[in-house]
Amino acid sequence: MTDRLPPQAIDIERTVLGAMLNDRKAAAKGLELLNECDFHPDKHRKIFIAMREMHAEGAPAGSLRLR
Repeated sequence: MTDRLPPQAIDIERTVLGAMLNDRKAAAKGLELLNECDFHPDKHRKIFIAMREMHAEGAPAGSLRLR
């Protein structure tokens, strides 16, 4: 077993999360296709999990709500 990191694209993760925060359709699609394991920095995982929880409650996941 090696200590290699999985493939990462931090800029793309930021772009995906930003799109999900700004567009309900993008959020729905992202939540359909992705899960928290797809995000590598812990802060990205936390943002995704918070958006998923808010979506489950029917609340919009606007950037102001996540701060």
